[in-house]
Amino acid sequence: MKKSVIAVFALGLMLLASGASAANTIGLFGDVDGTLCSADFPLYQTTNVHVVVILDMIDTTGITAAEFLIGGVEFTPADAIVSAAWNSPLTIGDPLGPDGFSIAFTDCTPGPIVPLGMISFFVINAAGWPAANTTWCVVPTNDSGNLAVVDCNYVTVPADGWCFIANCTDGPCDCGVASEETTWGAVKALYYDLCLKLRFSAERA
Repeated sequence: MKKSVIAVFALGLMLLASGASAANTIGLFGDVDGTLCSADFPLYQTTNVHVVVILDMIDTTGITAAEFLIGGVEFTPADAIVSAAWNSPLTIGDPLGPDGFSIAFTDCTPGPIVPLGMISFFVINAAGWPAANTTWCVVPTNDSGNLAVVDCNYVTVPADGWCFIANCTDGPCDCGVASEETTWGAVKALYYDLCLKLRFSAERA
């Protein structure tokens, strides 16, 4: 019985960590399928970070737009050359900027996995960038306060944001399983506390 409970907990944690929670989620991933929660950033190489929406497929089965901000990404031109490629030309703002970012599609884009695009980082800082275990999180925008998707009926639906670890060395680095003693509530609390701290730092900047 204990092993069954642990197995169910582990599966649930893996689904939450991969963004596949009950709520609609906007997250950063090392792959377009939304399964890798971390990536390495080698010197003089390009690392692509994918922005992916994962839908609950209960109330929301497709989207026509999304709005979000990516918090925690701090760099200078001496650190990296940064570019973005989005899966729609209908965009406003900068996801790494102070206000936030919106993207829209001309047609309903079905879920459960909706790749919005990717941000590419070509690292040129020989000292290493970003620092090991740097966390980036998808958070509400600073201008409208929204972290949301728009469904195929053009109804705005709140979304959860998910976090990504750059140059992860202090595991789990693979959307992995926490220790047996870690509770489900504690895992979610740690995540939300981290995102709130990043949000507060962004507001003070």
